[in-house]
Amino acid sequence: EAHDLGIKVIIDIVPNHTSDQHKWFKEALASKPGSAARDRYIFREGKGKNGELPPNNWQAVFGGPAWKRVTESDGKKGQWYLHLFAVEQPDLNWENSEVVKHFEDVLKFWLDKGVDGFRIDVAHGMFKESGLPDVRSSWIEKIFGKNNLTRMLSPEHKPFWDQEGVHDIYRSWRKILDSYDGDRMAVAEAWVSPASRIAKYVRSDELQNSFNFEMLTTLWKADEIREKINNSIDALAEVGAPTSWVFNNHDVVRSVDRLDLGLTNHGDTTFSRHGDVKKL
Repeated sequence: EAHDLGIKVIIDIVPNHTSDQHKWFKEALASKPGSAARDRYIFREGKGKNGELPPNNWQAVFGGPAWKRVTESDGKKGQWYLHLFAVEQPDLNWENSEVVKHFEDVLKFWLDKGVDGFRIDVAHGMFKESGLPDVRSSWIEKIFGKNNLTRMLSPEHKPFWDQEGVHDIYRSWRKILDSYDGDRMAVAEAWVSPASRIAKYVRSDELQNSFNFEMLTTLWKADEIREKINNSIDALAEVGAPTSWVFNNHDVVRSVDRLDLGLTNHGDTTFSRHGDVKKL
């Protein structure tokens, strides 16, 4: 019906994590360490004499440690699982072939239904650096911050974001999208900076579009705005693909509060979220 009206339909897909109520995670909790069910997620032994400390110093985006310890079937404290967002959102293990195939099947299911594409939530997530190393202590305050997702754009190295492995995923997904008739596409919600990093997500064999969050941390200063726009244009020109400027979303203070001005004369695509009105 939407297509009859000339409307394209793009739906959300969330590949970085599941709910803690998902059947997979319930199976993981009911299974032993090292089991196939646990390998779908990122479970690790804790540090300390009795494993009472988290496996590393990573912090969750929404505050607090990015790890939660579980109680095993024998009633004793056991392994920890990774949750880069809420404790109710355990991260999936994208080195697990079952996880990879599951999401490819999800894409095909919805494409067969006729959807035109996907908005990929936390598109810069999924893969973590091998060994899950600690974040350098001097960077913790710059990288982590409760309810402040713009810190994901800080330039410091993050062993849990923007790893090279995500690009292998998107090359595979692009092949699936291209195998269908019509103009199927995917847009990445990739909180990465600078623009040269964003450009990697929209190379010719990866995704068709990506959100560009550079404006979320840009002050209302002509020189700064010009620099961000020019840098983005230059970086994207190298791969011949556009991005979509983001001025607002559900994770940040709205631009009408940040700037009290509208920004529309910038080129590229504009995504405007329904409900972007000034707070009263």
